[in-house]
Amino acid sequence: MLRRGLSLLALPYLPFVEALRDYVLSRETDAIRQELGAGASDVARIVPDVREKLQVELRQPGDPEEDRYRLLQAVSEFLRNAASAQPLLLVLEDLHDADRGTLDLLTHLARNLAGFRLMVLGTYRDVEVDRTHPLSGALANLSRISSFSRVLIRGLAVDEVQRMVEAAAGQEVQSGLTVAVERQTEGNPLFVQEVLRYLAEEGLLVRQEGSRAGLGDASVEGVAGRIPEGLRDVIGKRLSRLSQECNRLLAVASVVGREFPLALLQSVAQVSDEEFDASLEEAQSAVVIEERSSIVGIVNYSFAHAFFRQTMYEEIIAPRRLRLHQQVARTIEQQYQARLEKHAVELAEHFSHSSDPSDLAKAVEYGEMAARRATAVYAYWEGAGHLERCLQVQEVLDPDDRETVRPAVGLGECPKPVSGATTSHRRGGA
Repeated sequence: MLRRGLSLLALPYLPFVEALRDYVLSRETDAIRQELGAGASDVARIVPDVREKLQVELRQPGDPEEDRYRLLQAVSEFLRNAASAQPLLLVLEDLHDADRGTLDLLTHLARNLAGFRLMVLGTYRDVEVDRTHPLSGALANLSRISSFSRVLIRGLAVDEVQRMVEAAAGQEVQSGLTVAVERQTEGNPLFVQEVLRYLAEEGLLVRQEGSRAGLGDASVEGVAGRIPEGLRDVIGKRLSRLSQECNRLLAVASVVGREFPLALLQSVAQVSDEEFDASLEEAQSAVVIEERSSIVGIVNYSFAHAFFRQTMYEEIIAPRRLRLHQQVARTIEQQYQARLEKHAVELAEHFSHSSDPSDLAKAVEYGEMAARRATAVYAYWEGAGHLERCLQVQEVLDPDDRETVRPAVGLGECPKPVSGATTSHRRGGA
């Protein structure tokens, strides 16, 4: 199973890039070479690990639409060959945050891999997607494919909440408690989970030997009245139970992003090793953060849910938030001097929050770098978006000098969406 999520600072095709990278690193070199076939050079453009593992040279750029179509075909062939060796499940989470490149690749795979041993499962929040959202167009295209289906995930019923509560309690629970939790949460699984943790932390959910889990000295009605009204409320109450030191560290982490490298967080936090370790352990024990990866001494953590990060971030007063963005940006520059281009999107974002003209100039510089990086992998929409943000920052820096931004690609000259390229290729081959 290949499972990947998205972030607001995601690179083009990021969920596919990470999933393919994990797969490439898990397989023998000869097997990967065979599965990639003639498309190795194209896949290597977005997955550097392929280039390093197979020692392949990148294809010289040609016609933008042809190159982009060739990339999508190469990824499609790679997954088709991989699925012939073993069934694959590719899980893409939070598609409401996906870039256009990811959505184009998803649509292309759906059209070309029907009938193969590959299932692609995507999740998104429908409240985030209106008719102008890029995902709406992708869903419209996907709905024309016979193998595509959309499943609406509704709230859990009372009996389902009962099973979830009993699984958390480790024994049967009073039905009145289940009804109260279901009514307050409307069966939202994440909300139910956080409410249960809150009740346990407050000492309101008590395990009893040989009987149903009880409520201590409290009545069902009393507990129902103490269940927070919204998900943000219950998350806020859970965070307030953590120590001040832990909350300060989480605030710094929230500025870095949903996912944060341990070394970067420690450098920006500027606290003793003892305090850092204790706060990190406290947050992890409370299931506010979780370890994501640990490769050759590089450890990444992430907030267990985006709501934790959002709640912490919004509670930081503006002056401190701006200072933290500046500190994060400068620390990234120091720690990744040899790979600044890879972190250009993050650097542009963090520097753009500053009021210092030199920092805003860097935001423009890194934004242009991010645009060039996006267009190098045929993510022209994303490149145009980076350049548009560069212009917005430039207007703050110097309203009379928009010409400072030297676009890598003209904002109005991006190739058509790949669906058009796909159509032209099919017609040409008919």
